[in-house]
Amino acid sequence: MAFVTFGCKVNYSETSFIKNQLLSEGFNEVKLDGEPDVIFVNTCTVTNNADIECLRTIKSIADKYPESDIIVTGCYAQIRYNDIKKIKGVKAIFGNQDKFQIVDYIKSLGNRKEQCIEVSDIRSCCQFNSAMSYNDRTRSFLKIQDGCDFWCSYCAIPMARGKSRSDTIEHIVDNVDFLNKKGIKEIVITGVNVGDYGIINNKRECTLYDLLVTLEALNNDIRYRISSIELNLLTDQIVEFINKSKRFVKHFHIPLQSGSDKILKLMRRRYTTDEYKDKVLKIKKLMPMCCIGADVIVGFPGEDADSFKETNELLKSLPVSYLHVFPYSERDNTLATHLDNKVDKKEKDKRVKILRDLSDVKKKCFYENNIGNVVEVLFERQVDDNGYIYGYSDNYIRVRHEYNTNIIDDIVPIKISRVDNLIACGEL
Repeated sequence: MAFVTFGCKVNYSETSFIKNQLLSEGFNEVKLDGEPDVIFVNTCTVTNNADIECLRTIKSIADKYPESDIIVTGCYAQIRYNDIKKIKGVKAIFGNQDKFQIVDYIKSLGNRKEQCIEVSDIRSCCQFNSAMSYNDRTRSFLKIQDGCDFWCSYCAIPMARGKSRSDTIEHIVDNVDFLNKKGIKEIVITGVNVGDYGIINNKRECTLYDLLVTLEALNNDIRYRISSIELNLLTDQIVEFINKSKRFVKHFHIPLQSGSDKILKLMRRRYTTDEYKDKVLKIKKLMPMCCIGADVIVGFPGEDADSFKETNELLKSLPVSYLHVFPYSERDNTLATHLDNKVDKKEKDKRVKILRDLSDVKKKCFYENNIGNVVEVLFERQVDDNGYIYGYSDNYIRVRHEYNTNIIDDIVPIKISRVDNLIACGEL
C-alpha cells in the first residue's frame, strides 16, 4: 500500500493512524513508485487550489498506476465525491466520518467488484473518532477534537468536518501513555478547532484548560505543543498556564486572517484587531521568547487598498514571529461568495508577496533575538545532502546541526550562535 496525504495535521494524524492499523493487519507500506496494489489518498478542501490539486493528483495516480485500486477519503471526498467517482481506477470513496471503516474494507477488497461510496451526512454526526500519528515522524500529532461550529463566511470546513466534538480526557490520557511507550518526545495537540475542545455527545463536559492541566500532571518526559488556536478561545487562564508550565512549550499559532475590523466583520470572525493586539502583547510580556505565528488571508471581497494597509501595518507593529499567508479562495456554499468588490488575482498575488516577505523579516528578527540563548531542540531523523540534521526548538525555531546519531529523536540543549538563511545554527 502507498499513502498520499494533503492538508492539515488532523489529516496527517488520521492517515498515520489508519496506516498503522493496516500494518498491524499484515499489510506492507511501499512508495508510489513501488507499484502498490492499493493507494490511499487523504484529501483537503481548505482552498479551491487544494481541490484542484487533489483532483489532479488522483487523476495522475489513476493514469500512472492503472493496476492499483485507489481509495479516496478526506474533506474534498466528503464534499465533492461526485467528481471523484468518475475517475477510472477509484475503487472506493469514504467521507470523513466513514474513513475509519477503511481497514475492514481493504481486508475484503479482493471480494468486491463494484465501486464503493460511503459518505455519511457529516452535519448530523456527534461521534468522535480518535487518531494519532506514530512510527513515521519524530513528533506525534494527537487529534483531540474534530469539527467546527464557527461558520466563518469564507470557510467550507464545517461542511466537510461537521459540528464540534471531542475525545474524552480519559481516552486522551490512554493515547498519551501509548505514545510515551513508543518513545515519542513531543506531542502536538491538534484538532479542527482545538480551543473548542470539550464537547462530548453534544454536551460540553470539560474545557481545553482542564485537559492541559491533566496532561501536565502525567508522569512522563513528553513535551506538548498546542496547534492553531482561535483568539477568542485562547483564554488568559490558558496563557498564564503555559507561562508557568514545565511541559507545554512557549509557542502559539493564533489566526488573525485580517488586520482590518471591517474585513473581520465580513469574515464573521469573533474578535477585533484591538483584542488580537492586546492578546499578543500580553503573551510577549509574560513570555518574551515565546514564538507567535499567525494565519492571514489576503484579497477577501471588500479588502481595498486601505484595508490591506491596515493589515500590513498591524502585522508590522506586532511582535509575531512568522506568518502563514493565503490568497482568498472562493468556496461553494459559503456566505463570502455573495459579497461584492472582489479582488483580482494579480492584486491578491501582490499582497501575498508583501506579507510573505514581511514574514521572512519577522522570522529572521525572532531567530536573531534568540542568538546566545540555549533552546531545547528535538532533532529529526532525516539527513540532508550536506550531512545536516534539523529540528525544532521548544519555541519553534528551526535549528540545523551536523549529523550526530546521539541526538536524533531526542531533545537536547543547543546554544544558538548564528542565523543562516532563516535556519538557526548552534552547538550542544
